[in-house]
Amino acid sequence: MAPVAPLPFSLADRDIQAIVDAYKDEPGNPKYAFKHLLFSVTDPQFRVKPAGVSDIMWAEAMGKLEGLESTDRERLWPQLVQGFKDLSQRLKLQDEVLLSDAERLQMTQSNVKMLQRHFQADTLPWIERMRQKEQGLQRRLLRVMRLLEALEGKGFRLPLMKGEAELAEKLAAINRQVLFLLPFIPSMHPTPHLSVGEDTNKHLDFQLKGSGAELSRRVQNLVTISRVQENAIGAGGLVCLPGSTKIHEQSLADMQEVLQQQTEAIARLGNVLKRDIRDMEIIMAEETETTENMIMS
Repeated sequence: MAPVAPLPFSLADRDIQAIVDAYKDEPGNPKYAFKHLLFSVTDPQFRVKPAGVSDIMWAEAMGKLEGLESTDRERLWPQLVQGFKDLSQRLKLQDEVLLSDAERLQMTQSNVKMLQRHFQADTLPWIERMRQKEQGLQRRLLRVMRLLEALEGKGFRLPLMKGEAELAEKLAAINRQVLFLLPFIPSMHPTPHLSVGEDTNKHLDFQLKGSGAELSRRVQNLVTISRVQENAIGAGGLVCLPGSTKIHEQSLADMQEVLQQQTEAIARLGNVLKRDIRDMEIIMAEETETTENMIMS
């Protein structure tokens, strides 16, 4: 048998050297064992194959990437992590992101609480003030209506002036919009006509029941009372009513202001009714579709 040349290193020495090479963190060391490809959020311009990565390791990483959801594939890319230093830096970045998300969540919770306090401290009192203001306007309207009835009892009726006729046309246009929307509102039904008076050039008939009819009737009464203003000015600035009641110029100005406010309220009511009609059409269409599906099934 031919003699065998002695090995330069023993098997134990080679195992020890392999362990040393596996822990030696050097750029040109292909035997370094602590190399990993971990997915990270990466911009598209930086999505390239890292240097020092074998084809086998890269193919495995890309195979894992293809198995992810489409949204994750658009965001993530394999990133080379070498040794404990890179791993520690990665963990540090993750902790910073988690801390930032926690701070943003806490800020959002604080904003929600602040909005709730604002609603309790500001919005609810404002709603209450608006409700009281509305009640005040209603009381003023009632007083105006009482004065109007007294004036009508005294026979103060004059033909419509030019400004009154223009206002009557505007109110008629608003009335037509409301009446057009009325059939689509289940809670409102036609009621008998309420006309302004026999001597008006145009009868403004309102057919709303409940609060809508009351609002319209008050507006029409205020249109009538505006005719008395001209007579009051011609008679010396004030009109005598039964029971020594008098209408001053300031009161007449207040009446005109209330009339304007109620006219705007009717316009807003028309817009609300239009939105309600649109919502009801959507709901009815969905109910019809659901019923048809149930019948077919």
